[in-house]
Amino acid sequence: MGDDWELRTIPDTTVEFTGFSMGMDLLGGDLLGFGPANQYGPNGQADVRTLGCPLGITIVTIPVTSHLAERQETRDWINQYIPTEEPKLDVKFTSSSVNILWAADVLA
Repeated sequence: MGDDWELRTIPDTTVEFTGFSMGMDLLGGDLLGFGPANQYGPNGQADVRTLGCPLGITIVTIPVTSHLAERQETRDWINQYIPTEEPKLDVKFTSSSVNILWAADVLA
């Protein structure tokens, strides 16, 4: 896999790791989507996940989450979130929920 894979290989000194991948990401090295260039993996026993972020999200916009704290419904959802291999947002909110999966996973 070359140097890119080595950068995304997580050593056993790490117990748990979540890597975030953005499809169509020029800087991330994968312009075609969520391919192998954006996959993180263990080199041993570490528990490693790669989560794909929605298209259009950038490294600059993903941490913009202050709007999620403004509403009780989004705060409650984040507080009840339990990380899974393939997280899903299966709730319709009355306010913006942009970046809620990223925020919940980072806080978990």
